[in-house]
Amino acid sequence: MRAPGRRSASAQDRPEPEPGLLAKAARRATTAIEGNTLSEEQVRQQMDGTLHLPPSKQYLGQEVQNIIEAFNGLWAEILGGQPFALTVDRICAFNAQVLNKLETTPEVRPGAIRSHSVGVMGYRGAPAEDCRYLLHHLVDWLNDPSFQPDAEHGSSSPFWRRFSRTCIWPGFTHSGTATAAPPA
Repeated sequence: MRAPGRRSASAQDRPEPEPGLLAKAARRATTAIEGNTLSEEQVRQQMDGTLHLPPSKQYLGQEVQNIIEAFNGLWAEILGGQPFALTVDRICAFNAQVLNKLETTPEVRPGAIRSHSVGVMGYRGAPAEDCRYLLHHLVDWLNDPSFQPDAEHGSSSPFWRRFSRTCIWPGFTHSGTATAAPPA
């Protein structure tokens, strides 16, 4: 497996995310929120294919790998110039991708909107029957023009400018074209 951040012969003209940034993003993304205890260095080793975990902790590497694969899929779409729009089905597909090859409890169905009640430390989540409705509203809000590139000025919206500064290597413009050579 080619490590993210390295160029393949077929993608020499496409910039790729810098490995250190991707390791930080994977570490700070869902995996950390969900209690994944891998360090940033271990995430880098997972990206390089050199991480060795005991069987009891292999799920931690799989969690990180799922996030990296989801990120790389989005990266390819952005660089390919495909319009980015969320749908409820796409969010469900991301959920299936993030939970791929992980053991879950019987009521969890990767890629499906939950149909059961949830709560954390006495706080209840939204009722299951409202989840699809709420996801539709979230999608509508995120697909709003204020989150899309500004064609008139040739620059991205405040959301995409922040996303580009924090999640994409700063040497790339919002369209994904290189403004300078990425770090070696």
